[in-house]
Parts: sequence; structure tokens; C-alpha cells
Amino acid sequence: MTEPDLSPWRDGVSAAWVEPAVGRVVLVDGTNFCISATNGDIRPDQPMGFFVLDTRVVSGLALRLDGMPIRSLGAASDGPLTAVFVGSHEFDPAGDRRLLMLRRRFLGPTLMERIELTNHGDTAVTVVLRVDVQADFADLFAVKEGRLRPPPVPAEDRDGAIRFCALDGVRQVEIRATPKPDGIDADGAEWSAVLAPGAVWTLALRIRPRLESTTRIAERRDAQLLEEPSAVQWRTWSRNAAMLRSNSPSIDDAFEQSLQDIGALRIVDPEHPHRFVVAAGAPWYMTLFGRDSLLTGWMTLPFAPEIARGVLETLADHQGVVDDPATEEQPGRILHEVRLGGQGQSSFSRGVHYYGTADATPLFVMLVAEAVRWGLDERTVRALLPNVDRCLGWMSRAAAATPHGPWISYRRSTDTGLANQGWRDSWNGIRYADGRVATAPIALADVQAYRFAALRGRADLARRFEDEPTAAVYDEFARRLQEQFVDAFWLEDRGWYAIGLDATGAPIDSLTSTLGHLLWCGIVPDEHQDRLAELLVGSELFSGWGVRTLADTMGGFDPLSYHCGSVWPHDTAVAIAGLTATGHRDAAARLAEGLFDLAAHHGGRLPELIAGLSRSDVPAPIDYPSSCTPQAWAAGAMLLAVRSVLGLEPDAAALTVVADPALPPVLDEVELLGIRIGRRGRVRLRVDGTRVDIRPYPMGLVR
Repeated sequence: MTEPDLSPWRDGVSAAWVEPAVGRVVLVDGTNFCISATNGDIRPDQPMGFFVLDTRVVSGLALRLDGMPIRSLGAASDGPLTAVFVGSHEFDPAGDRRLLMLRRRFLGPTLMERIELTNHGDTAVTVVLRVDVQADFADLFAVKEGRLRPPPVPAEDRDGAIRFCALDGVRQVEIRATPKPDGIDADGAEWSAVLAPGAVWTLALRIRPRLESTTRIAERRDAQLLEEPSAVQWRTWSRNAAMLRSNSPSIDDAFEQSLQDIGALRIVDPEHPHRFVVAAGAPWYMTLFGRDSLLTGWMTLPFAPEIARGVLETLADHQGVVDDPATEEQPGRILHEVRLGGQGQSSFSRGVHYYGTADATPLFVMLVAEAVRWGLDERTVRALLPNVDRCLGWMSRAAAATPHGPWISYRRSTDTGLANQGWRDSWNGIRYADGRVATAPIALADVQAYRFAALRGRADLARRFEDEPTAAVYDEFARRLQEQFVDAFWLEDRGWYAIGLDATGAPIDSLTSTLGHLLWCGIVPDEHQDRLAELLVGSELFSGWGVRTLADTMGGFDPLSYHCGSVWPHDTAVAIAGLTATGHRDAAARLAEGLFDLAAHHGGRLPELIAGLSRSDVPAPIDYPSSCTPQAWAAGAMLLAVRSVLGLEPDAAALTVVADPALPPVLDEVELLGIRIGRRGRVRLRVDGTRVDIRPYPMGLVR
């Protein structure tokens, strides 16, 4: 085995994937990911490791020189697959002479490291490098939640390789090194090296997991490293991604970072290798979700329509067929989450499916209709129509089962299911204005709005195929639902819509960011729209960075809670889209400017959520601990915000777009390259003051 060549990743690195504030570096490749400290070590006492198919195959990885830890000087990365860690080791008491260490990591089907030691002293030095390794084959969620985990298994010497084997005899991980170690023990291996002045000593490690008896990662010649599927796909995505050029470099960087994050979160089902879906977020949710994937698919339609198509086709394949209380599967229902089970299940069809969500099913129909507007091909649309109608059937049955109105409500069927089954799915995420926590069954306002939009979307699909009678039926269903919704959810004395109805049909009367979702779906009549726009940019909800999930005047408000006062960028982006759709362009621009500033404070990457503290009280955003980074709909939020303030709408028949910009003050010159319309259309949009120029853009590479 020759030494891996990692030279393509040596230059031009940035801090895009390094998180010094939380002390970790995250690399992502499909369902594989690696979390380490900023010195490159994987600490077994922390939620870190090399994870493959929901299993932690490496729980500890630490380097020592002469028995001492290496002093960390920093880390950098140029994308989701690679990182470089820089350290030093002083070898004389005066500290004038030292070894410089570069630790280069590449994540793909295997985890590869290249460790380079350079002697910058003027005398030769002998050092002993030790690599301590641990493997425990722990379940992903046991690691995330800090639950009891299996003890590490001892290392074995297999012809100069370090091998760990789980108790089941199937799951294994093997570490091969060049050069081979001088010795291997139960905890790792050692090498001794003599470095002349100016000399470089190199150690290459390849960590190969095997989790199924039928799964074996083939050896590749190291010269072919650049042709790893991960690297090839990433290069192609990066070169073809849309590009924003404006008078605000920070917004341009945030737009590019968002597209990079979406690209990194793409995953492929081995049973459908040409179909991409998007994982919810790294590191803990690198799998298929219903709600998260559908909303991200919507947000990325003008820039990566293949995401929406892959999400729809994959979710359609796993649409509910039977009634199963254990998984909450029901005929026509769209799933909430697939887990690969921690036992090497490498495809979604063999994973564990859970269906406990009230909103993924109407969102599926909404995304099909929106994807058609952006040029989804007729063959795919016709194939998805039966799934669309099964979704509508599930919605009708769910509404018929609610005793106090035609509302989709939820109640978990097992103690292990989610107590709340909208996007605010924490146990206390739905509260009354006095702070009491609402308990299921609950009919959420946003879920009814999604159903309304789904009915109108189905009418649009019928018109697509010149079926006007069917379109008229669904338009009438939607009209009647809107009337009933206003009667049941509008709180005249407060001037806003309830977040939901409780088990008795009484309104859950808190003021929340749900108002933005209602505007986005079009269910709010004209006479209430101005009031909702005023509330969304008012001080109760708008923190200065984004819209609070719960207004700061409500009982139970906590700016550091998950869903009761925090700010979620995707939630704010939906509000921006809703305000734009209803003509409240100044309010939309104000929220967008807050979101753009938030991204700038985070180096271009929007976080999953932040604390709901007021910008006037705390001049910098305060992070929420343990949020996912990167996170799909947080990345999508930047794309949706840009699309909204540009007033971007598709004209699929002409393979172009129309635009009606209402830019925030921070933006006055914008050029957006590579807007996608279907499979063949690509457009360039330029806005300069009040002048808008739209023209075809070559189908070649954007960059």
C-alpha cells in the first residue's frame, strides 16, 4: 500500500467547516461523518467519533509525541470532506527548536489521515509518535444523549494493522498504516522516527469500517483518491452551484456557504444511486426526514431542483401503506424519519421508519405543485400524482377523526413517539398565552394552512393536465376550509391567530411565529394580513435577528428554549416569503436584513437556531448550545430569503423567471447567476437600483 496523496486539499483552506466556539470540527460525506476536537483528536468522553450508518466505529483517536499531547495551533477546512490540523512540539527546554505537525484528514467511505512532522531545528531529533485508538460500535443516539454505551473493544494486531471487532463478530474497523507501526497493543500503536534538520517524516492512516457481512469497501489505488465518488460529486456540485454577486460581500459569502452546506448534506440511497435527498443536519440527523427535506427542497428549487425531485421520489417510495401504531404509519402518510438502525442498514428501505408527523403529508403535496411551477418534468409529475392523492386521502381521514372540526390533529400512539408532531416537536413547544403547556390532541394552525395550500396545489396540478372539473372541486374545498379556519382560529380580542386548537376545540392563544407560515400558505384573508405583518416585525416577535418562536410577552417565554422564544432562521425565512407573497415588502426586507446580519456574525453560515434575546439588549447573536451545523433548512433559509427579496418567480413555459425586487437597504446591486428552470433552463438575473435585466445563462459550469 502506497502513501495516500492528499495534495489536492493542501492549499486555499478556509475556516468554513471549523467551529472553534464549540471546540469541534465536523466532516460530512453522506451518512458518514466525523466529529473531532479542533486539534484533530477524537475524545471518547465527548460526543465525538467517526460514524457510519448510525454507528460510531471510532470513539477515540489521539496523537502523542514522546508521551505528550501536541500543542494545537488551529484547524482549517475547504469543504465538508477535508480538514487540516496544525500543531507543534517543542523538543528543547528553551523552546527555540520544535517540530511542526500537519495532520490532514479526508472523509469518504473510509477516513484517511496524513500526519507530517517537520524538524525546524538545527539538530537531529528522535521522537516516538503514539496513536491511541478506541472503538465501541455505539449507537448514534446513545452517544448524542450521553446514555450508557458499550465499553471499547481491545485492539488486535492483524499483520501490522490495528483491528477492532464488535461482539457480534460482524462489525469491524481496521486501521492500516504506512509505514507499519513498530508495535501494536490493546490501546493503539507506536512509531519511532529520526528527523534530521529540515527533514519531514510522514505517516499515512486509512480507517476502514465494515458493518455488514455483505458490505465490503474495496481497496483503491491511492492515486485514484480524487476519483472517490465523494470528491467527484463535491467538485461537480461546487462548480455548478449558483453564484450571487452583490455590493455586499458578506451576503455573497453566506449565499455560497448555504449552497455548499446543502451540497454537503446530500445523501444517496444505494438502491437509487442517481437520486439525491438532503439530510436534516450534521452531525446527528444525517438521514432522511420528511418535513425537513420537503421544506429544504422547496427552498432550493431555483438553485438545485434535483433535491426536490429526489426528496419527493424517495418519500413516495416509503409512503404509508398500513396502520401500525408502533411506528404511527397510516395509509397515505408521509414519514417523519428513517433511521439506519445502527446495525449497518445501508438503504432507506431497510432502515427503521417512523411516521409521527402531522405536517409532512400536506408539505409533500405543496412541494409537488411548487416543483411543477419550476419545471418538474411531466413524466415525474404523473408518476407522483397517485402519491399526491393518497396524501389528500390521509388528510381527509385525519380531519374526519377530529371531533370539533375538519382539522388535522395529532396524538402519539405510543409512549416512545413524539408528543408534538409539528415542526415545534419538543414536549413543551406548544403553549397557551399564560404559559400552560398544551397537550395532545392538538390541531396546529400551520398544519391546517399547509392543507389549504395542498388543496390549492392539487387544483393547479389538475389544471396542468387540463382537468378543470377536478381543479374546481379542490378550489372549492380550499375556499370552504379557509372560511372555517378563520372562524375557528382568529382571535378577535387579540388580533392574531391561535397557534392551535386543544382537545376541546378551544384556541391555544399564544402569539407565535406561526403567523408567517399562515401568510406563506395564503390562508389569511386580506383583512387580517396587515395586522400579521405588523406583528411579525414588532418588538414582541422580531428580535432584530429573526422572528421569535414565541413572543417575549407570552407566559413560558424563554429566549434559550428550543421552541418557546428562540429564533430559527428557516422560520424567519418562511415569514419573509409570506410577507413578500402578501405584498408587505418593506416588512420582508426588514426581516431579511436581520437574517443577513445574523449570517455575517456566523461567518456566512446561518445556525440552526439562536437565543431570542433582543438585539437592542445584546448587540451580538447568542448561540443555542448543541445545534446542528450545518443544518439543511438553516442553509435553505438564506436561499429563500434572497429569492423572496428579489421577488423571483418562475416562468417554466419560457424557461425563464420574472422578478419584482424589494431589496433591503444593504443591497442595491445584485447579480444572480445560474438560476435553474427545469432540466434545460438556466438564467442570469441582474438588479441595479430599479433596473432589472434577465437573460439566458449558458448551461455550462457557473464557476
